[in-house]
Amino acid sequence: MRNDTPDSILRKIEIVGRLYDEGKILKPVAEEKQKELLDRYLEDETRKGIQVSEDKGRRFKIALSFPGEKRAFVYEVANALCQSHGQESVFYDEHFKAELARVDLDTYLQSIYHDHSELIVVFLCKEYNIKEWCGLEWRSIRDLIRQRKTSNIMLFRFDATEIPGLFTTDGYVLIGDHSPQKIAELISQRYELNRQSH
Repeated sequence: MRNDTPDSILRKIEIVGRLYDEGKILKPVAEEKQKELLDRYLEDETRKGIQVSEDKGRRFKIALSFPGEKRAFVYEVANALCQSHGQESVFYDEHFKAELARVDLDTYLQSIYHDHSELIVVFLCKEYNIKEWCGLEWRSIRDLIRQRKTSNIMLFRFDATEIPGLFTTDGYVLIGDHSPQKIAELISQRYELNRQSH
């Protein structure tokens, strides 16, 4: 099994997802196997020279979660972050189109946010609360909250929409008149604070 190529590992992840969809394996088994295979894939990609975050072997320093309606703003944030941290260290979906063109994208994304990112940055708004893909990502984020890994999460708000799982005492940054560059600066500051505290 250790002689598998990255492409063959990705095919196995896809097969596991299909077996789960067909009801041939249970969800916990599918999730565990996919996580194991994804870890293997990321290890292989690392050996090929892709930059991986040093903290706990996580691939991404920063991962961005947002609805498509806010893409123009988040795109500018992502570009500023990539200039500071490197494109391979910042998970912004448009920069990984080929990798994300897969049938099991739902569980793959959840693994990226839950297991392979040091800091998850969430852009909350009314659209985030109703979009299916945001909901899938939010499940991973809520599980980190449940595990008390709250330092791994940074919240930004475009508006005051109530988000399931959050309380009025939870801290966030109101985007308001902040520019994308200022938001990227705040994210970088938080990332460095997290690293210093570990």
